[in-house]
Amino acid sequence: MIAPNDIDYKETKDVINGQKKASEQIESLKKWIEDQFRLKVLHIFQDHLDNSNQPRLNVILENYEDVEKFNDKTYNYDSAKQSMISERFSEINNEKSSNKSFIKRLFEKPKDKYFVCFSAFNPIAKSEIIGEIPDVLISEFKKRNQNEKIWEIHETFLGAIVFLYKDNDIEEYKNSDAIEKLKDDFYKMVKPFDKSGYFQRNKLNIGVDSKENFDNNYESNWYYYYK
Repeated sequence: MIAPNDIDYKETKDVINGQKKASEQIESLKKWIEDQFRLKVLHIFQDHLDNSNQPRLNVILENYEDVEKFNDKTYNYDSAKQSMISERFSEINNEKSSNKSFIKRLFEKPKDKYFVCFSAFNPIAKSEIIGEIPDVLISEFKKRNQNEKIWEIHETFLGAIVFLYKDNDIEEYKNSDAIEKLKDDFYKMVKPFDKSGYFQRNKLNIGVDSKENFDNNYESNWYYYYK
């Protein structure tokens, strides 16, 4: 789930809005995860991996911070937690365990029936909101916050990134009152489109970078920069 047009995002949104109801099995697993890990689960989307046809469970959480709780020290998914969730869902569905002999099961690494992954809903919801703002309003926002040292301003679900022309101007801009004014302006622009209150003024982030850095370290290529 990485974009507002992804099916798992759309289904989660419908569940949140009461337009779709999850199955009893999914609701049971959702409650178990919430009780086990002490966090809120918005939805669990079930499908299959294209490359292996293995059934998949996408656990939809609110924020990236929640997703990180299911990572290990190497920032990959914690396999123990994945296995716990897979096993619990098999139990909920009364699925039979393997018919292999005890000896084979003893020396073979068990394979989870379900591939369990984790996604954050709020960042995508924010991206969808940004996409609903008319271009003319975004253009006016950028013009209001432009000055002779600014090359470009990019809107993001976190707030905005201000690109100055020179590296040497970054610290001065960071210490100016321009950032707080830009936050206020961004929040005023996005608020009418944010019916669910995903954006909060005190959590907006204004990044500051430079065209000099973009040209020298990213080959003047936006794909490389945002990769």
